[in-house]
Amino acid sequence: AFLDSDDFWKKNKIEKQLNFMKEKNFKISHTSYEIIDHKNNVIGNRVARSFKNIEDLLKSCDIGLSSVLLNKEILSEECIFPNLKTKEDFVLWLKIIKKNIIIAGINENLTSWRKLNNSLSSSTLQKLFDGFSVYHNYMKFSFIKSVYYLFCLSINYLKKK
Repeated sequence: AFLDSDDFWKKNKIEKQLNFMKEKNFKISHTSYEIIDHKNNVIGNRVARSFKNIEDLLKSCDIGLSSVLLNKEILSEECIFPNLKTKEDFVLWLKIIKKNIIIAGINENLTSWRKLNNSLSSSTLQKLFDGFSVYHNYMKFSFIKSVYYLFCLSINYLKKK
């Protein structure tokens, strides 16, 4: 499980998620999560959905790192976080799904993600640079295809605001 320092889990998150994964035989899952500000006011929500193939995930990544629980056996030397400032979790999810592993979604808010103006994830320029790197350097897409997917990712991000 992962937990960023400014995020938090709801009571029984691990227990509920682990039971779900055992019942359904999933190796990785994520939950819906609420977005909160510095005063813990809810300012948004992301609904978890299951990702069964890479096309489901390429244009919009709604998987919050702190919402993920996974079987450590799916991690390996080629399936770990890359060296990026942002989007490193997106690369990991893409690598996992390329191994034909379903990323199951639990539509229950079990995580709170804190959105801060001075966090790494708030830097639009850094996210664009790293987003391009996800497609071009890690997915090995052409320049044009990488720009196309970065555009789709950006549009989907703006739709959620």
